[in-house]
Amino acid sequence: MTARTAARKMKVENSADGTNFDLAQQVDIDIATHQEKIAGYEDQIADHERQIADFRERIRATQLVITGLQRIRRQLGNISTIPQTRSISKTVPARPAKGFGGRRHRPGSDAYLVLTVARDAIRAAGRPLDRNQIIAAIEASGHKLKSKNPEQYVNKVMWGSEEFRNVGDGYDFSVSGNSKE
Repeated sequence: MTARTAARKMKVENSADGTNFDLAQQVDIDIATHQEKIAGYEDQIADHERQIADFRERIRATQLVITGLQRIRRQLGNISTIPQTRSISKTVPARPAKGFGGRRHRPGSDAYLVLTVARDAIRAAGRPLDRNQIIAAIEASGHKLKSKNPEQYVNKVMWGSEEFRNVGDGYDFSVSGNSKE
């Protein structure tokens, strides 16, 4: 026997006004109330599932950003492995580097510094470096360019050097794999 059938068989007298109260009606009301609550809970569950899907999408997007930043960090990490020297003359070849127009730059000059540090940085990175990365390598070596516009100065020196060539995304050695030591 179900609860509904048992409720229909039983009639309870309401003590307040003496009328008969039908338990089956009360069960129907309770069922309807619980069904409304269940529908409300189902709506809340659907809302939470949408929020979870949104959070998952945000996580995926954040993971893509993190992956991209890690890739950039690895690429820039090669620049920080350049040996930091206080005196550039310790790593300078015997002959000054050829610069703009094939002329040699005086050891200790900014142009000589740019070419020497660029050579070491490109060799250490194993890939072309742009002017900002070369400037970062110069600063990492403990030196500072005297130019008011360091980016323009690095461009002028690198562009004029026979040792380097512009490959679109930075400067690399003129002959692939051949760096002057």
